[in-house]
Amino acid sequence: MRKKSKSLIAAILVFTVIQAAVMSTFVIPASADTTVSVSHTGSEVAYTGSWNNHPGGWHESNAANSTASFTFTGTSVKWIANKYPYGGNGDIYIDDVFQQNVSFYSSSTSSSAIIYQKTGLTNTAHTIKLVVKNGWNYLKSIEYTQAPVINDLVIAGFTWRFNSTHPGGYPGCPVQYVITLRNDGNVPTPSYAAGNNDIVALVAGRVLTSNQAIPALQPGTSVDVYINDSGYDEGSYIAKAAADYQNNIAEVNESNNTARTCVDIIDWNKHHSGSVIKDLSITSFTFNGNTSHPSIYPWCGIFYHMTLTNNGNIATPEFPAQNNDVIVTVNGKVLKVDQAIPALQPGESVNLTLTDWDGLPAGTFTAQATADNEGLISESDETNNTASAVVTVTDPNAGH
Repeated sequence: MRKKSKSLIAAILVFTVIQAAVMSTFVIPASADTTVSVSHTGSEVAYTGSWNNHPGGWHESNAANSTASFTFTGTSVKWIANKYPYGGNGDIYIDDVFQQNVSFYSSSTSSSAIIYQKTGLTNTAHTIKLVVKNGWNYLKSIEYTQAPVINDLVIAGFTWRFNSTHPGGYPGCPVQYVITLRNDGNVPTPSYAAGNNDIVALVAGRVLTSNQAIPALQPGTSVDVYINDSGYDEGSYIAKAAADYQNNIAEVNESNNTARTCVDIIDWNKHHSGSVIKDLSITSFTFNGNTSHPSIYPWCGIFYHMTLTNNGNIATPEFPAQNNDVIVTVNGKVLKVDQAIPALQPGESVNLTLTDWDGLPAGTFTAQATADNEGLISESDETNNTASAVVTVTDPNAGH
C-alpha cells in the first residue's frame, strides 16, 4: 500500500477516488460488423418528386430535384445502382451535408456499380440522400455496416463539497456529491428522470438520488450529476457513487461504473487548531487452526484474528462485510472479513475474524493483515496499519 510521511492532517478536503466494481466484472465480447442490404423497394427508402419503379429491379428518375433518402445506424454506407450510356448526375448528402456529385454514366451498361460509398461514420443514426441534378439517376440497393453495439457508462470522476457558505467540512453542514458520467460506448446511453435509482451515491447506509434529470449521452460525451445530502456527525465516511445501479444496461465493462471517496467531517476547533488526527491501526494479528491440535495441517481451515484500533481523534469510516479495505493476504489469496465493521470512535477497537476454509499446503507462509487497503483514509501514521505473522503448516504424515 502507499506510504505517506507522518504528519498531522489539517487539510479538510480529501478527494481520493478509487474505482471499484458495483457488481462482478463482466465483459461482453463484441461481435463482428454486420452488413445490411436494403432493396430500392424497401419501405425504409423515402422518395420525393417523380420516380419510376422499373420492372428490371431499380428505381429511376430524371426529374431534377427529386430525392431518394434512407436513414440507418452504422459506420459505413454504399449507394448501389446500374450505370448506362444515358445516365446522368446527382448530388449525395450525408446528414444534410453535401458530399459529392456522382455519375450514373457509363459507355456500356454496368450492373450493380458502387456509385458512392462513405466510411468512418460514428455508429449512430445517419441519413444518406440523393438529389437528382440531370439525366437519369438510379437506385438498386443501399448497403450499410453496423458496428457491434458497445454499452459502457463510466464514472469518470467522483468528488464532494459542502453545499454551504462554510469553507470546511463541519458537522451538520449539507454535503453535495458530484458524479461525472461519461459514455465510453458507441451508442447513446439511456436518459434518466430526476430521482431515479440508477445514478446514486451510497453513504452512511443511505442510497441518495439526484434531483436533476440526466440526458441521454452521445458516445464520448459526459455530464456532471449533483446529489445533495444533509449534514453528518464528526467522523470519516466512505461514499460510493454507482452508475447503472439497477443493472439495467448490459455493458462491455461492468468494473468502471463505481467510484469511492472518503468524506471527512471535522469539528471547527480541531480543523482550525490543526489538531486533526486520523489513524486506523492494527494492534493485534494472530491465527489458529480448526483442529484441537497445536499444529496446522495441510488444507485445513485457518482462522485469522485481527484487532483494529482508532488511534485518531475523529471516528473512522464504517466498512461493509466483504470489503476490500480490511484484508489478509497469504500465498496469493486475498481474504475478506465476513462481518460489517462499525465506525470506531477515538480509542475504540474491534476484533475481526477472517476465515480461510481451504487452508494452505505444507510449508511456511507469511500472512499480512492490512487496514485501509485502498488508501481511502489520509492518515497521520501510515506505518501501523499492516501486521504480519508466519504460518507454519505441518504435514502429520511426513516422515512416516
